[in-house]
Amino acid sequence: MKDYRWFWLSMVCMISGIMILLWADKVINANAREETPDTYQDELEEERYYDSLEILAVCVEAEAGNQSLDGKRMVVDVILNRVDHPDWPDSIEGVITDPV
Repeated sequence: MKDYRWFWLSMVCMISGIMILLWADKVINANAREETPDTYQDELEEERYYDSLEILAVCVEAEAGNQSLDGKRMVVDVILNRVDHPDWPDSIEGVITDPV
């Protein structure tokens, strides 16, 4: 069993990362506006959306990689709450890269 501990640890990290991405996807989609731009704009917006989720996942892993799923959710909550707050930038990338 000792030989497989890194395998199981990586599996747990991967599964928790996927769960966080799915949860963040649900939260972001709940707040998304309905718009009908052309196909190119849809694809561009979708690419930006998935890029922001990837940045969010990297940040969560950096901040709470050794924490439980609840600890990782708290990091996501803080970032998304800052996105919604008027004193912070309006995007995930803006909040994460804000020098303040």
